[in-house]
Amino acid sequence: MYKKDLDLIIKNGFKHKSFLLYGESDYFIDFYSKKISSKISHEAQKIIYSYDEYDFKNIKELLSQPSLFGDINIAIVKTDKKIAKKELDSIIESCYKNENSYFLYELYSNDQKMAKDISTSFTTSKSSDFVRFFKPTYMEMVSILTEISKEHKIDINESVIKHLLNIQNFDLSLCINELNKFKIFDEEISIKLVDKLVYSLGSVGIDDVIKLFFEKKEIKPLLFSLLEEGEDEIRIVTYLANFTQMLILFRMYIKLYNMVDSAQILGYKLPQNIENERKTIATKYSEQSMLNLLSNLLDLELTLKSVTDIDKSTILISSLIKFQAFL
Repeated sequence: MYKKDLDLIIKNGFKHKSFLLYGESDYFIDFYSKKISSKISHEAQKIIYSYDEYDFKNIKELLSQPSLFGDINIAIVKTDKKIAKKELDSIIESCYKNENSYFLYELYSNDQKMAKDISTSFTTSKSSDFVRFFKPTYMEMVSILTEISKEHKIDINESVIKHLLNIQNFDLSLCINELNKFKIFDEEISIKLVDKLVYSLGSVGIDDVIKLFFEKKEIKPLLFSLLEEGEDEIRIVTYLANFTQMLILFRMYIKLYNMVDSAQILGYKLPQNIENERKTIATKYSEQSMLNLLSNLLDLELTLKSVTDIDKSTILISSLIKFQAFL
């Protein structure tokens, strides 16, 4: 089943004893595991086995033991590995036979073949099922972050939330972690405050690299400094690619309307000085140059992610210097 199906059975009540939760969204896997557990019982005895803590014998004993007082037991396994089919079938069978026992298998892996193999054990005949989650849409992420901010009484509007998503490369889990930084503030959270709190020193350095890059000035010393401080090569390329993509959107909007409006382009309003800076850079180079740069950056990102036994720092620096010369 999928997320919408799970929402429906949680709303209407379910008789499932075991669930496999997997897919492309770690946030949804964790969120729905907690939601299912709460739906079963707020007072259940929950034992979580994270990654290497998995212990078949212990789980089997927990879920097989009869309860004299109607206590509910929930075993939750959080892992990126496959549980042996014989053990998994035995766990699911124990829950099926014991009305007070439940099992949740949180699979954090992108290996779809492994997930498919595991899912064969979760059959309706044993009151079990599997749920595949996909990455949340942009508006789903905005809605989730809005709800979390309301829950924690964080004064932040939708435009700032969209900005947070943008600078965190639309990584929902990272954005949720960043929201925790805002809990201590009584004031309204602004874009300026988000930038100040979210960006590490390394991130500010990346902004400096981007400025020099598009000004066609020397970037090598600053890149060396960033990498020595522990900044990740892939993160630098990803950040620059996202920035380039934004510039392309700015240029296309300016071409169409002969003006710039970041609220229309990005979905939120940038501070005026930043909007002017983006406009200046976007109109400095041709659209084809920007598209070529973006293509080269994405190819570089793929290389850094997929090829092992290479000097990533050297490849990053030499590639960016070459890309800069092509502008």
